[in-house]
Amino acid sequence: MPKTPRRRGAVAIAVAAVLTASALAAGYIGGMTLTVRVEQLNGKTAHVLTTHDGMTLYYSTKDTPRKSMCTGSCTHTWKPFALVGKGKPTAPSKVLPHLSTLKRARVIYQIEYNGHPLYTYSKDRKPGDTRGAGKGSFRVATMATPRAAGKRGAGNETGAASGAGASSGGGAQASGSAGGR
Repeated sequence: MPKTPRRRGAVAIAVAAVLTASALAAGYIGGMTLTVRVEQLNGKTAHVLTTHDGMTLYYSTKDTPRKSMCTGSCTHTWKPFALVGKGKPTAPSKVLPHLSTLKRARVIYQIEYNGHPLYTYSKDRKPGDTRGAGKGSFRVATMATPRAAGKRGAGNETGAASGAGASSGGGAQASGSAGGR
């Protein structure tokens, strides 16, 4: 039986659903929107990068542009903040020029800020938590996060669509406890 355009579309949707489900089950955090939360970190006002639902985003000082050092079991604790497919994230206009993506798997693209791949921390339970701050090489991602060291290489610069605005709240203090990945 020949495939009709309608049938091909249904197959494509089914494949995309399976890939999305397996990516999320593998520990990736799907995301299309970054927001900014103003809060106190180490006694200073910071513009913290967050997911659309207010969960804190982190970066690792061990990562370089185009390369995440967090693989395997590390991704169970530090979940890559990623897109499934080649979509573009939305973010406040001041954040957009600093976003890019890093291909992690066949259809998984981790979002980067200033060349740093972004992650959520599995032990953060609610919006505003910063329990991962200072754990090993991980730091809270803020608008002041410096550009990652190393060569950028070929990648996807997002020209992402603007959208989400800044939100306020928080008040959480980041601690500098030791840990590892």
